[in-house]
Amino acid sequence: MDAYSAFAARILLANSAQKTLDVQYYIWRNDNTGILLLHALHQAAERGVRVRLLIDDNGINSSMDARLAALDSHPQIEVRLFNPFPFRTFKRLGYLTDFFRLNRRMHNKSYTADNQVTIIGGRNVGDEYFGASEGVLFADLDVMAIGRWSMTPPKILIAIGPAPRPIRPVFCCQPR
Repeated sequence: MDAYSAFAARILLANSAQKTLDVQYYIWRNDNTGILLLHALHQAAERGVRVRLLIDDNGINSSMDARLAALDSHPQIEVRLFNPFPFRTFKRLGYLTDFFRLNRRMHNKSYTADNQVTIIGGRNVGDEYFGASEGVLFADLDVMAIGRWSMTPPKILIAIGPAPRPIRPVFCCQPR
């Protein structure tokens, strides 16, 4: 799907979700599209949808900390950071004290509504991924899967490889 359709699909999924939104990304920018998608997640939670957001701490700017903490305070939203840095203001100092952290990243990108519709692929969240920036547009691809997966995956996915079980984001977090 093209960049605009990719953004619209995520907004529409957030607007139509009835029970759950499971979202995980490596990079989430604190820009127009990033803020709009966070707002869509918040609106879903206001309707009673359980929202779980997992973001790699390496892929976010510390300027998002307050926004993510505010989202996490909502009773219907869980925000978790993968591989969080101990120093929030100067996150890169964490590499000096723990160099192996550099290659410990979560590159997963998925957006799943009600365990029925999922978008997976290489697209992160930010203006440059959705055609909303001047001069820069990353050419990433998305795949949308709809419905429950059976033992025989859809034909389009057979060429890529069989899926032995349903796609479900894994949230390995401390309970509140």
